Amino acid sequence: MIKRKIVGLSHFITKKQVILILFFTFFSHIYAQENRNNSTEGQLLYLDDRIITSISVLELKRTKPRVIEQCLERFIGKKVSNVDLSEVRAALEDLGVIEVLSIDIVDNLNDSNSSLQITAHDKWSFLAGPFFNVDLANWSIGAAVYEPNAFGLHDTIVILGTYGTKGWSASFYYESIPEAKGNFGFSAGGSFANRNITSTNQSGDTVQRRFNSMQIKPEAGISFPFTDFLTASLGLSYLNIILTDTETPVHAPSNGLQAISLNPGLSLKQSSWDGYLLSEKSVVINYKYNILFDGGSVHSLALDTVFNHSFLPGFRLISKGSLLFSFGEAVHFFESAPVSSVNFLSSSYSAADYAAFSLGVEKYLFKFLFGTSFTASLSYQAAYSNGELLRNQFDHGPVAGLQLYFSKIAIPGFLLGAAYNVSKNYFSFVFNMGIAL
Repeated sequence: MIKRKIVGLSHFITKKQVILILFFTFFSHIYAQENRNNSTEGQLLYLDDRIITSISVLELKRTKPRVIEQCLERFIGKKVSNVDLSEVRAALEDLGVIEVLSIDIVDNLNDSNSSLQITAHDKWSFLAGPFFNVDLANWSIGAAVYEPNAFGLHDTIVILGTYGTKGWSASFYYESIPEAKGNFGFSAGGSFANRNITSTNQSGDTVQRRFNSMQIKPEAGISFPFTDFLTASLGLSYLNIILTDTETPVHAPSNGLQAISLNPGLSLKQSSWDGYLLSEKSVVINYKYNILFDGGSVHSLALDTVFNHSFLPGFRLISKGSLLFSFGEAVHFFESAPVSSVNFLSSSYSAADYAAFSLGVEKYLFKFLFGTSFTASLSYQAAYSNGELLRNQFDHGPVAGLQLYFSKIAIPGFLLGAAYNVSKNYFSFVFNMGIAL
């Protein structure tokens, strides 16, 4: 009976009424949608006017909140609409001591402002144990203690002992990060070594210089961040090199050396995050003035640049460049290997002057269950170098590598690869802790 009444009701609805119902339904929907749009626009405008006034940190147990607050200080006072969360992520990833879980903008209940809410876990940062290093020219074994988040303050402690073809050494280093922009940080350390100094050609098969020495080097320094990206530093060190007996000296110096070194520097660094890889853009300039106790001096100027840029998420351009220019008396004591930008030279090769460059690409491949990212890279590298014994050397060649980046351990990662020096027909393997391609 009821069912029939409901069905029968439709007989009283005419076509005109159906049209009117559809008409009003359609326009009521448009009106409601317009109201929602107006409401959303008003909300967006409201959110655009909100200011980031604070930073909150959740779930960190060891790292002090002020480390995160200092890292993100530049976002305080910005409008919410001007905050790029990928920039926030890059700043946090650049710390290297926390695993970022989430980044949120949270409205404050007691005012019309907002806060950045960071949820993160501490990375495993205390690393201690034995190690070994082998290449075609040298080998070494030893033990190390490495802590890049000492006391939860992002300070660094390194204790290292080594023994190998280059002799034995013991060293200690501590660096305290400035508490805030405009404050001073400091560093202190020292090393004692019995060195078997051997300088070779680029492939490591021809000895150019060989002698033994005892070396003592205490050092200290200060740093001062002018901005979030620009930092100045000043180092002071004492170097005492005492020559010891050697059975087969080759072009050995006749005397040892004592010197006081002043090392002012300037660094500019900015990082970006593409969702897969952390890219760096940096320029580091260091000038070293070595005052010799016998009245002479050695000067050196070093420039290191990095320009990594993602042109697709997980696919980036990688480039590095280095310059070193040294002059003065006993410059052979201050030669160094151009390892910052190239991988195809022997670890025993060194130069007083060099210019090195590397250009390539890196592709993110996949991530393991425990958070480690795996990438592959290919670059072409070139280096011009000059020294007291080797003059006007030019080397170039390709380098390919596989890399691991750790999200739960506070070290940058490992690089395993191969390099070929086309100029000297020299093939070598590459292994680095702390990606250096």
